Amino acid sequence: MEFARAGRSEAATRLAAPIAKTARRDADGLKAEESACTRTVRFVMSHPASMATTIVCGRHSMVVAIAASSETCYVHGMPRKTDARARAIATAERLFRVQGYTATGLIQILEESGAPKGSFYFHFPRGKTQLAEEAIDHYVASRIAVLRNISANTPGDALNFVHQIFGTFAAEMVASDFQYGCLMQNLANELPALDAELTKRVARGFVDSTEIIAEHFRGCGFAPARASSTAAALVAALEGARTIARLERTPAIFEALVNVSAQRWAAPEG
Repeated sequence: MEFARAGRSEAATRLAAPIAKTARRDADGLKAEESACTRTVRFVMSHPASMATTIVCGRHSMVVAIAASSETCYVHGMPRKTDARARAIATAERLFRVQGYTATGLIQILEESGAPKGSFYFHFPRGKTQLAEEAIDHYVASRIAVLRNISANTPGDALNFVHQIFGTFAAEMVASDFQYGCLMQNLANELPALDAELTKRVARGFVDSTEIIAEHFRGCGFAPARASSTAAALVAALEGARTIARLERTPAIFEALVNVSAQRWAAPEG
């Protein structure tokens, strides 16, 4: 058994030793499907001044916070890597898209994700703000992946690229019963309520996804300036189309944009 210490207290080691035996027995008794999991055990003390020690037992470890002057403690075990974190991010992303950031409270996120409160703060120590940061990152990464996939399927074809983007976004709106807005747009509309880091993430998300579109247009022979301006116009149209589609509960606006793109945005240079 290896001890990796965040603190140097001998008292911490002595207190951790009997718990390590329990951890070994617990690890031996894990079910087969849990064998690859790393178990994390937190020791919460009555004394606020505590030190952290990590106990590693095979593939299993415990992060131990020990207050040397405390006489009492309790043990709370939870998997280090579970789907609780992923569920919380997915739930927050969905709720932010449907009802916005301010209207979404932690209680609702916890209830709908099924994540225990203790597990939530283990994964997101800074609470809702940190969760929102990760939801933005996940949403932007997913959006970029979709755009890259469409680009790969329409090499050198600006018009088909634009049509597939509109078709993909329209299909998502229909599948969500016109409930989903753009997470970045929803949060951008609430900028006064967001902190600086969230604001930066939203802005960067728009920049990064717009650049994927501009990159495709450059590959279709657009001059750099035209590729950038066309990509920006396309993103603006998509965001507006989502709003109109939600209000009218129809994808008709996307069909209208397809017609416009054939006439203007994806037309050859000239």
